[in-house]
Amino acid sequence: MTPWQPARICSRPGAAHQRRGQVCQDGSAAIELRSLDGLPVKVMAVADGHGGARYHRSDIGSRLACTAALTAVAATLETSRLADSAAGQPMEQWRRWLQQALPLAILSTWREAVEADRARRPEPDNPAGQEGVPALESAAAQDWLAYGTTLGLVVLTPHWWGHTGLGDWDLVRVDAQGVAVLLDEEADDPASPGEATGSLCLPDAASLFASRSGLHRLDSPQARFALLLSTDGLRKSCATDPDFLALAAFLVSAVQAGSTTPAHALDQAAAPADAPEASQESTELPSLLDRISREGSGDDVSVAMTWFEPEGSLAAEPVNPERTKPVQRRAEQATAEPTPAATATAKPTTVQPEASQPANETADAPDVGSSAVAGKGRPSTPRLLLGLSLGLAGALALLSSLGLLGQRSPPRPATPLKMEPSSPESLPPEPVRQLVQTLCQGSPASIRGTLRNRRAQFEGLGRGTIAPDLLNASSTSDPLGALIAASFDPAQRTMVRGSALQALGACAALQSALQEQWQQTMPSPSPSR
Repeated sequence: MTPWQPARICSRPGAAHQRRGQVCQDGSAAIELRSLDGLPVKVMAVADGHGGARYHRSDIGSRLACTAALTAVAATLETSRLADSAAGQPMEQWRRWLQQALPLAILSTWREAVEADRARRPEPDNPAGQEGVPALESAAAQDWLAYGTTLGLVVLTPHWWGHTGLGDWDLVRVDAQGVAVLLDEEADDPASPGEATGSLCLPDAASLFASRSGLHRLDSPQARFALLLSTDGLRKSCATDPDFLALAAFLVSAVQAGSTTPAHALDQAAAPADAPEASQESTELPSLLDRISREGSGDDVSVAMTWFEPEGSLAAEPVNPERTKPVQRRAEQATAEPTPAATATAKPTTVQPEASQPANETADAPDVGSSAVAGKGRPSTPRLLLGLSLGLAGALALLSSLGLLGQRSPPRPATPLKMEPSSPESLPPEPVRQLVQTLCQGSPASIRGTLRNRRAQFEGLGRGTIAPDLLNASSTSDPLGALIAASFDPAQRTMVRGSALQALGACAALQSALQEQWQQTMPSPSPSR
């Protein structure tokens, strides 16, 4: 048996796209596979086509990207044994696979699919012949550009899980208490501001996967947790990163519970007595994503999520000799509408998930530079972290009523707060310790990105406008804020050191990232005279 629950995937066209009569440029897919020695493996992927005249077939490109990713993983598993990783064998080979070999295989498969699609539907060498669509050096490069898309991929085995991809997708981990942590995001590149992002259509696309790759072992006791993979439409619909994490936690909770509570419930409860009756709206995943887009960014939204169940057996299932033949794989592809799982018999290196994505569109597109960039101007001021007790419908209603969907939070007045000294030498609360373990499982780049998103808390502590005890008291709902507070020495107005730092239990990468953020936040001391 596998400890991973069946993946839930869904892609929805953005509200702004629907108003313009444009199709969904996102794609998402999930599949169940077997390794050579019969161990179950789940894979889920999301992709976001760039849209616009320059990328006029990117809706097809995103679908092909998801299929190419599943195909490349399947090809490796058919010749690979996973039981060795259960026996404590070094994981470096799988780490390198996620960073190097798998990206090359995905890129090759995607480019072949792009060329095949263009051969079926040829067009002039410079397709629109219009302003903003430059002639490229080769027909092949032009093919790739027209189909340009991001790609995020998660591979889930009984003993480890990993992720890779390129572009502006996000990966969130939600623990059993509903605390969400951003595990991976596209790093900012000051040299390429704006909406530029990594893309499969770039000549150096294969080199962009390594920074978005990570591998996590499951050989130690693990508590139940969920993973949510999403395209940028979800995060762009939130005013702040804490709002995004709260929304991710609610989506996971709602889908897991299969809630059917009307989405208007808390809206109506808080409305005046003479207010008109709110319309009925389901909390099924497609309806929730539609509402998020409608009240947020208006962009397409795709999610893929799964749950790790520690009570699931980690032992290998008996190997069926028939599995040495081309296997039958359950594949699921979601585009404009989620589709039920379908059985597809495939050749050893071919995956054929069902596809229902509509054809072409011409939407406003981000620029695609020569490297992965995420200069999206996301506000980082923390405003609200919602409790799971409200339910997802209530979270959406509250986010919307407070103006937190798709809006930038106004700056708070810098009124100094009275700070009482905390005791950093004491052990941090359990949610903070769990967060430290989770962060240290990620890459140094993802740790730095997570802390960078909380710059407002670093600055508030440094200026004295945020009291450490306020963040420490919210360790259950915001363990990252509590961790930042625990790393701050109000007496010295700098990062804690010595036994206080050791009490955090932070790995070297996390300590370095905290030190870097405090150095960037706190002014350098004036030289002594």
